[in-house]
Amino acid sequence: MNLKTFALTLLATTASAQTLNTNALLEGLDIGARAGYYRYSENPNFMELEGVSNIGVDAAYQTMANVPFLGQQAVRIEGRLSRSQDGYSSASGFTNGNESTVAEVRTLLVGRYDVGSLTLNPYWGYGYRYLKNDLQDTATALGYERTSQYHYLPLGTWLAMPVTNKVSAIGQVEYAPLIYGRQHSAINSGLDNTQTSGHHIRLFGGARYAGLTVGPYAEFWRVDDSDTSCASSFCGYEPKNFTREVGVKATYHFGGAR
Repeated sequence: MNLKTFALTLLATTASAQTLNTNALLEGLDIGARAGYYRYSENPNFMELEGVSNIGVDAAYQTMANVPFLGQQAVRIEGRLSRSQDGYSSASGFTNGNESTVAEVRTLLVGRYDVGSLTLNPYWGYGYRYLKNDLQDTATALGYERTSQYHYLPLGTWLAMPVTNKVSAIGQVEYAPLIYGRQHSAINSGLDNTQTSGHHIRLFGGARYAGLTVGPYAEFWRVDDSDTSCASSFCGYEPKNFTREVGVKATYHFGGAR
């Protein structure tokens, strides 16, 4: 290899290395874990769930696919499963050790725009969130088992900016309107309520090095009063409620550029 060939090879390698971090979202598989704080509350101060042991796993897979009417698109499938041990409080008392489980799946279409050294990966799609609060052992504090299902439309963007040729700053901003919610409360023979008004906000900021992305996250839900329904001789509704999750998560990328 002569000097000219060596120089061209080195230049091409350097240019390739500098493009490793240009996308915030990469093709391939992402596996991650999260830990943080969880709080759910209802207005007007009817009940509250609060836990500091919110632990979960995240997974995502992204690939190029031929989408009907849209042609070749970056398609991303995301999933999440987490559990927390919460303190339950209401007007009648307080108990600890109540388990909450959250499962979530999302299908997204992802784009790309470059603004100088900043890369934007805007996305939109469909999301489904399932929540179960196991409160059956807290009968003395008006406890009961409850499940909620949210269908929503995520609209957001990831951002990436190289800090060095190996490290990128990574961020996420998302707003998601609720399109349909279903709440089941195991009271008497069971009470089912419909929710149609609410929204979700998701934030992340961190850094990526050699395929590993680490940083703090925050997720918020606000869902307005549901309709009123009756079961046997009991009628009720799901009050306006707020969910807050904050913590730290780490994700490792397998396959493709890092």
